[in-house]
Amino acid sequence: MRERTCDEWGTLLMYPMTNLEHRLVQLLSSGALTRDQMVKMLDIPRTTVYDALKRLIQRGKVLKYPSEKVDHGRGRPLVMFALIDYEEGKNDEW
Repeated sequence: MRERTCDEWGTLLMYPMTNLEHRLVQLLSSGALTRDQMVKMLDIPRTTVYDALKRLIQRGKVLKYPSEKVDHGRGRPLVMFALIDYEEGKNDEW
């Protein structure tokens, strides 16, 4: 996959958020969630949710980070998604 140029990133930021992106922001406004939790809440395919989350990350609205909790046993850590709230500083949990 090729690198995006500055002009392409600027163009991405010019487009308004999609309906799905707005719905994800609303879900994340109550706290961090995993992608699977969002998929179950929205009843939308996992890849569609991930594509929208990827765009929100690129826009600087969502943060993706590994969970420190290990409640699912061995293997990969859970990946959490949280809304970035610069004004309120509400992201103290990470």
